[in-house]
Amino acid sequence: MFKVAALYKFSEIDNPLEVQISLKKILKKLSIYGTILVGSEGINGTIAAKNEKNLNKALMHLKNLKGFNDLDIKFSDSKKNPFIRLKIKLKQEIVTIGDKSIDPTKSVGEYVNPEDWNSLLEEENKKLAPLRDKKMESAASLQKLNLNMASLVEEELRVKSLQEKLEKSIKTIESDLEREKSISLDADLNEKRISKEKEELLKTEKELIQVESSAS
Repeated sequence: MFKVAALYKFSEIDNPLEVQISLKKILKKLSIYGTILVGSEGINGTIAAKNEKNLNKALMHLKNLKGFNDLDIKFSDSKKNPFIRLKIKLKQEIVTIGDKSIDPTKSVGEYVNPEDWNSLLEEENKKLAPLRDKKMESAASLQKLNLNMASLVEEELRVKSLQEKLEKSIKTIESDLEREKSISLDADLNEKRISKEKEELLKTEKELIQVESSAS
């Protein structure tokens, strides 16, 4: 069984290279495995050892460094060695922030004890409650707006469909009117043709009567 220690502390280190060399020499003698990042802003890493006493000696050495007596350490156990070897690396940032204007050794947050953590979260949740309510209200308004928009789209499609039907009906009516006009025109022409034929027949009949009268 291996004992594992995750550790970190933001504290200014005047000579990171000197600390790196010292840690590598002492921890190697104690058969410590793992990785430790050393920078001008502090130390961050995870180490492990099969011999718990050796691990405690390594941690004591780290705590004896200037500014690291209250080094933050979290312990755990591992059935297998989680590391292949020991690495002590020099880094500009032990936790990557990417903003050189921020100095974590001087600008740090408020440390909270574990027993106070739940109450702190509860207080923050109370502060956020109005914002959450406002967000829910906005989400409901947005949903209602989306439904209204959907109804408008449906209504627009219905009106468009109705308009197309009306246009089709108007074309049909216009076509029927043209057909009726054509039929009416043909009827007038037929009536005139029949009247003319009737007049010609009457004329012919009159002429026949005259011819018969002359013959007798």
